[in-house]
Amino acid sequence: MITIVVEERPAAQMIRDALLGNAPPGIGAVFRNRLFTQNANFEDLQKYSFMTSSRGRAYRREQFKRLVMRTSAYYQKKGIFLREKQIKKYMIEKQLQQILAKQNEMASKRSRERNLERQMFFNENYDKKK
Repeated sequence: MITIVVEERPAAQMIRDALLGNAPPGIGAVFRNRLFTQNANFEDLQKYSFMTSSRGRAYRREQFKRLVMRTSAYYQKKGIFLREKQIKKYMIEKQLQQILAKQNEMASKRSRERNLERQMFFNENYDKKK
């Protein structure tokens, strides 16, 4: 017997999972396809490499754990004792906000470009009445 569960999740939750290295394999396939079809440059390949394979996702999980432990040790040296869960939540939220801000910036840039194109098209094709 095969059970298929389909659920709708907010984009922010999917991004959180990807940052933690817990993205489903299907997301990796989507990113590989997107990077291939857009002829991504090397910087984009580096940035999203952790999502394109199971090995990359495992590496991301391990590196994130190490980063949380290192941050925890740093704060303990300063005399500030935080739970790793708090540090993890803060780090994920910070990265998530950066990603969402960049997405909003790109969306507004695309919108401005489309408006400019429409305005140019209008100006080229508009005949003024004399």
